[in-house]
Amino acid sequence: MIQSCVSGKRCGSGKTDRAGAGVNGMVPQWRSLVDDAEFRATIGPPDEPVQWSQDLSVQSATLDLHHQILVGCLNRMIRLRRTWRDSLPAVRRELSLIINYCKIHFFIEEAAMMKTAVPAAAYQRHRAVHRRILARMADAVRAFHADPLTFPFDRTLHFLRAWLVHHILEEDKSDLGDRLADQSAVEAEIAKYRYAEICRKLKLREESVGPMPETALVNRFTAVVHGDPVRRAALVAVLEGRRLHVSQAPDVASAEGLVDAYAPELLFLDWSLPAAKPFARYLYCTRNTAVVACHAGDPAEILDVCEIQGVAHILPHPGTEDTIVQTMHEILDAFVPLRALVLERAAGGA
Repeated sequence: MIQSCVSGKRCGSGKTDRAGAGVNGMVPQWRSLVDDAEFRATIGPPDEPVQWSQDLSVQSATLDLHHQILVGCLNRMIRLRRTWRDSLPAVRRELSLIINYCKIHFFIEEAAMMKTAVPAAAYQRHRAVHRRILARMADAVRAFHADPLTFPFDRTLHFLRAWLVHHILEEDKSDLGDRLADQSAVEAEIAKYRYAEICRKLKLREESVGPMPETALVNRFTAVVHGDPVRRAALVAVLEGRRLHVSQAPDVASAEGLVDAYAPELLFLDWSLPAAKPFARYLYCTRNTAVVACHAGDPAEILDVCEIQGVAHILPHPGTEDTIVQTMHEILDAFVPLRALVLERAAGGA
């Protein structure tokens, strides 16, 4: 069952052109860039992940990190390219993460521009670019939801790749790069922003004021797959105490049937279990089940591999009840990619 995702067995009709009329509109704006040989060399072949380098730096640790996180989202999309019709849940999640994280990133980037006194004309021009990018991403999301199997995946991926590299190399570096190089006070200010706060300001969730209400978790379906019976029981107790439906299993083999029977939205997975990694990848590709890797150590130790496998979050052991609940809220929001969540938590963000 797990191998079907990894092997890349194809399904569907193979048609790619019918849906996405709105996405078609974003191609001409980038055509001159995409057709330019020098620019194609910059963004690289379509199947090759984008490599971060100092050439992409805008002289801001915060904004550089945002760009690296977006590059990570793009690279996961690139890895899905040859088998994306067998991985529709993964495509859906990545599209949601990209557009929502772009909104957060643009909010902070525009705040940095205002704090560094970028000329009004340049600020408005840059802000208009952000609005156009978000509009085209919204078109892509709508096209996917309208008919996933005929979603123009390659064109959307090409747009994302061309936009991200071009926007950083040309627009961000031009409008912000030199200004941020010696603006330590501004850097300190934008580093203070927390994702939950920005989500509320941008009204990315319906509850625009205050934290997500406790009732948001009630009656949601979750699962715990853990080899340690004591830790498994502790997790189950927290989840049931919040009135979630909880199913549990001691190993991956037992968990496969559990996922088919209950279709949990969240699954806490003991990362030390045999086959944990391919199981996480299988769920990422084929199920609308977000995986939380449970790890008895520093999350940074497994962050890179979890990011590649499509894990939504990492829960260190021992995790307090508050940390477990916060982790669930952050995943259900689906606004912030894994690396951003882990690094913010490590920095003490709420």
